[in-house]
Amino acid sequence: MMKWLPAVLVQKGEQRFERWLNRRIKPTRKITLDQRKIFIFPTTEGFFFALMILAIFLGGVNYESTLVLGLSFSLAAMFIITILHTYRNLSGLVVEASRVESCFAGDDASFAVNISRQGRRTHESIFLSWQSGLKRSCNLVENHEETVLMLLPTQARGWYTPGRLKVYTEFPLGIVRAWSWLDLDVTCLVYPRPIKNNFFQIAAWDPMDGQAGKEVGVDDFEGLKPYVPGDPLKHVHWKSLARSGELHSKVFVTSKQKNHWLNWSMVRAQGLEQGLSCLCYWVLKLSEADHAYGLRLPDETIQPGKGVAHKIHCLSALAKFGLEERAASLAPAVVQDGREIVSGAG
Repeated sequence: MMKWLPAVLVQKGEQRFERWLNRRIKPTRKITLDQRKIFIFPTTEGFFFALMILAIFLGGVNYESTLVLGLSFSLAAMFIITILHTYRNLSGLVVEASRVESCFAGDDASFAVNISRQGRRTHESIFLSWQSGLKRSCNLVENHEETVLMLLPTQARGWYTPGRLKVYTEFPLGIVRAWSWLDLDVTCLVYPRPIKNNFFQIAAWDPMDGQAGKEVGVDDFEGLKPYVPGDPLKHVHWKSLARSGELHSKVFVTSKQKNHWLNWSMVRAQGLEQGLSCLCYWVLKLSEADHAYGLRLPDETIQPGKGVAHKIHCLSALAKFGLEERAASLAPAVVQDGREIVSGAG
């Protein structure tokens, strides 16, 4: 029991800190940093700097040297002034969630964060980072605002929540760090990772789609028909009049292509995630070929269509398929372990 006591205490401490942080800095897409949202503490270098000041002070007292004491007081004053400058460098910043771009599982999700300043105050060496991503830096000296693109790795499809964003600075001397933990209330939908397959080619056409046909158009010559008053003169076949004495008109048609249907039944035997990845591949393939296609899932049917919006609609349906059932299956584990499980990708 004693072996696990430190880990339990750390976990409880983190949970209490998270609850306190949620009360102090609430989720919002736009926030202005002020004294309630900024924390400040010496860095490792700052602790050594403070110890050096203490050592110089003790040396001055021991040797009764006013010059050494004056040096220690000057360094202590510089330390205090640095705290104020570091806080000022972060205070007044406006942080706003700009845009979110979806991705495929295993790729990096893109979160754009807009940083702006108020008035004439400048801000230098501002760093932003999420726990699972690389840190980015920006300076607001000449520009009043800057957009920072944050890339975060994902692992599984579904809704991905990056958590709290850390905004911090150690300007100007690096001996003090001021930071804030911001919840920008953003989520990203992660699509299934496409896997190349031939299930759609094996299934061929969906029998529920009907037969392909033709309709009146202007593309291909189909034949002749008896002339009817009102037919365009450019379609009149004058050679038939000279040959048989009867007037005919040319008939043109446009091929009516059959719609493609992507069915869950094609890939059901592959399992949930593998099957969704196979369907995702054909959504991209048919969209690239500019074919009309539809999607049939057990809980949703998307009628055939084309274009970017239709592709995103289908990919979103694949990404969200079965998430409610998966969350329900995890619910007993949450109650049993007494822990909160946050669903998402990554």
